[in-house]
Amino acid sequence: MKNFGILVLLAVLLTVGACSQPLPSTSPLKKVTLQAEDFDGDGQIVTREGAAQGRNVVHLYGGDSIHKDFSIPKEATKLWVSVRYSNDNWSASTETIVVKTSSKLVGLLMSWSTGSGGDGWYSFFESRALGPVKIEGSKDTLAISIVGGDGYGIEIDSATLYFY
Repeated sequence: MKNFGILVLLAVLLTVGACSQPLPSTSPLKKVTLQAEDFDGDGQIVTREGAAQGRNVVHLYGGDSIHKDFSIPKEATKLWVSVRYSNDNWSASTETIVVKTSSKLVGLLMSWSTGSGGDGWYSFFESRALGPVKIEGSKDTLAISIVGGDGYGIEIDSATLYFY
């Protein structure tokens, strides 16, 4: 019965995630990249020199989540988010990346395999931008959660926030 609930949740999330719109053709008011190793929450910090944007990434498994507060530019009303990750995946089972603010689902991604046999941890993929969601106030929290997967997890390098 527990698995049925997870399947229903994933079906709902997939439907909502399909509503993402492309980034506007105009330049964002502000673009901010948050390094995953600066987030709080679950996971283990792993060094991936030469492959990660910074020096480190956060290795997460199904059920793990990380979060970080961010400032909202005064003129911004909408937010899109992209995620940079690696996924050494030897099977057809992939992790789902769920991206939320403190009160809204931004979207979700079915992760791609970036390689296997250990090589995939050094190859990163930048997702399409998820969103938009309406934003207000001066601060909010970004959360990235992992659902499912192959048991080997996924590594998050960064999240880029596009404010419009």
